[in-house]
Amino acid sequence: MLQKQEVAPHFHGATYATHYYVHHDQYFYKVPDNVTNAEASSVNCALSQVYCAIDKAGVKPGDTVLIQGAGGLGLNACAVAKEHGATVIIVDGVASRLEMAKRFGADHMINLSDGATDTFDKVVARVKELTNGLGADVGIEVAGIPIAFAQGPYLLRTGAKYMVMGNISMGRKIEVDPAFIVHKCIEIIGVAGYEPSYLYKALQFLERNVNKYPFNELIDATFSLEEVPTAIEKSLNREVTRASIVVNA
Repeated sequence: MLQKQEVAPHFHGATYATHYYVHHDQYFYKVPDNVTNAEASSVNCALSQVYCAIDKAGVKPGDTVLIQGAGGLGLNACAVAKEHGATVIIVDGVASRLEMAKRFGADHMINLSDGATDTFDKVVARVKELTNGLGADVGIEVAGIPIAFAQGPYLLRTGAKYMVMGNISMGRKIEVDPAFIVHKCIEIIGVAGYEPSYLYKALQFLERNVNKYPFNELIDATFSLEEVPTAIEKSLNREVTRASIVVNA
């Protein structure tokens, strides 16, 4: 049960902490020997989250998975979808992120800043071109902006599943065309959190694939516990994509 830090024995949460108590009803798993701490850092949230979503979507070999957003969640989703036997299309507006997505298994990268795909109509046309005019079998929204949610269904085939994870800020609204979703029989599934078993599945995934995909490059800055305020500031200013806090023994 979650407790405030003022309540003894104080170590109830792992965020920015040097110690943590494992209670009797909690799950915890050992990190495989061939996985470093930096590589394991993406397991909680990113890798476990997208692994759960891809399982819920029932992704199978031969499917096409369309991912909106090439941040941490999107990159991990590329690798998991690829290992499920899918063809992976990823959409983002930053070339360097798309290049990293390619290294994480993406088959086709669509750059929103490229003149060939800088409007949504062009993106739709490109996705249809890549899917024999049908659209993707599964969509994964990890862009975190409402417009991505409104656009997602137009990139999917009839009967597709649309897994929504990125839009977590309450109160942000966008217009959608509900009739389009109905006529295409698209199933929209919100995914927030996952069963504890997915932490174990994610660690096993890393153990098998840690040398296949550049998980070690997802951390681009390391800070000490005393430098947490600096890490937060740099992250908010987008000077750092994903920071690691290292506690000296």
